[in-house]
Amino acid sequence: MISHAELAEAARCWLDDVPYRVALKEIGLPNGKRIDVLAFTRRDSAFRLVECKASLGDLKKIPKQLDSYRRYADMLYVCVPSDLKQEALVRLPKNVGLLVVEEQGGSGRRWLSTRAVRNPRTVRMIPAARTGMKNRLMTWLSVHYQKSRICRNCMHEVPHGPS
Repeated sequence: MISHAELAEAARCWLDDVPYRVALKEIGLPNGKRIDVLAFTRRDSAFRLVECKASLGDLKKIPKQLDSYRRYADMLYVCVPSDLKQEALVRLPKNVGLLVVEEQGGSGRRWLSTRAVRNPRTVRMIPAARTGMKNRLMTWLSVHYQKSRICRNCMHEVPHGPS
C-alpha cells in the first residue's frame, strides 16, 4: 500500500523532472489551506498544484478541496495510487489532471513510478493571485535556503564536552 507521504514525494519528483522548475511539498496557500505539492516553472511562470489522495475516503472529499485550490493554480492535479485510478477518473472534474503512482519491483527492492493519466486544462491565474503566490514561494525558498546554511554550519562545529 502506498502512503500519502509516498504519493507526495512521487508527485514532487515527477514535477521536478523538468528543467527550470522547482517542486516543493506541504506549502501553505494564501487562503490558509495547505497543498501537498506545489511546482513553479520559471520559463512560463506556471504554478502547478497537486493534491494527493491515498484512500477512497480521502478521494470522496476532493470536489470541495479543489474549489479552494483552483484560484492559486494554472494547472491542478490529483495524485492517487493505481488502485484508485478508475474511481478518480469518475470523481474528478475534466479540467483536473490525474497522476497515478504504481509500486514496482519485488523481492525486497521496491520503488514507485508516476505517470500522468490525464493532463489538466490550463487556466491562467489572475495577476493578484500570481503575485501573491510568487511572493509566498520566494519567502519559502529564502527561509529554506537560510535553514540549510545554518544546518551546514552547525555540522562543522566541534561539539565541546564538559570542562
